[in-house]
Amino acid sequence: MAENPKTAEGQKKPQLALVPPAANEACAAAFADGARKYGAYNWRKTGVPYMTYVHAAKRHLDAMLDGEDTDPDSGTLHAGHVMACMAILVDAAACGKLEDDRPPARNPPDKPAFEIVGPPDLYQTVPPDRYLYELRTTAAGREYRVVAFDGCELPTPGVWYAVLPGHEFVSYR
Repeated sequence: MAENPKTAEGQKKPQLALVPPAANEACAAAFADGARKYGAYNWRKTGVPYMTYVHAAKRHLDAMLDGEDTDPDSGTLHAGHVMACMAILVDAAACGKLEDDRPPARNPPDKPAFEIVGPPDLYQTVPPDRYLYELRTTAAGREYRVVAFDGCELPTPGVWYAVLPGHEFVSYR
């Protein structure tokens, strides 16, 4: 039997049925509460600050951590409100209506907390890209250690070794 061409095209698109119905229902209930209070799709009309929804989601998360599952104001699940807040951020960004008022990043992407590097030809039997290294500079010179192997962080990073003169490290960032 020949495969329906719609099947092949459909598999390239987001598989929306992977979102559990209970999650959709909780999110929809929170959106209904918001529509009653502020109007449906209000963020698309006026635009919204990013942090407004981060703060709202955090309040709902904190209530959940304190053992409260249902928002006493709306009667809907706090988890649904968190999902609705995140969905609004995604949709507002997609519509060009999101004002990014987040604080400056702690470590801007161009200035990492520490440099991640890969080895020269230190290990002949294992490809170098399977190791993740941390590099530091001390008064004694540059040192490196293994911090992960095959994407798994080591529970205790390796011992620090001196970087030998003439050895080049390549950043995997």
